[in-house]
Amino acid sequence: MAKTKNKDVNEIQVFEDFTDEEVMTISKYSEKKFYQRDEIVFEEKTKDASLYVVLKGRLQAFAHTEEGEKIPLSYIEQGEVFGELSFLDGKQRSATILAVADVELLQLTRKKFEDLTKKFPVISSKLIMDLARVVSLRLRNADKFIVEIFQLINKDKQASKAPKKATAKKEDKKAA
Repeated sequence: MAKTKNKDVNEIQVFEDFTDEEVMTISKYSEKKFYQRDEIVFEEKTKDASLYVVLKGRLQAFAHTEEGEKIPLSYIEQGEVFGELSFLDGKQRSATILAVADVELLQLTRKKFEDLTKKFPVISSKLIMDLARVVSLRLRNADKFIVEIFQLINKDKQASKAPKKATAKKEDKKAA
């Protein structure tokens, strides 16, 4: 992890293998953004392709069902990144991000990242690899969650079948 005097960037997961100089270079291509509690950073299905790093504060990611029901996905804490999917693939946002406390963010737009890539290809390559690691970890966690949900559904199915069999046996005994 970069050992920098700037504590705000020192604990950021995507900068783990960066030198202080590399972190400062990325910072020069980024912009600090501030949001107050209950302010939306971006909404799902919008086309902003920026990457965000949480310097201070806490946010919540959520999505909506087709019926408009709000589904909480995760909390995003200091030192974490978000917006990496749209940043990488240029597609619409998959979730809405809401500040649940006052937040300070570091925003790296795709345009600025392209500029960074032209001048500092090694740094941009390291950043992409770190983002790939973050996406991979999140995908692995999603896989685990899907398995847990599947197991719960199977337990519920088995539990709902068990009482019916017991009731049927009692009725058979009464008839005999």
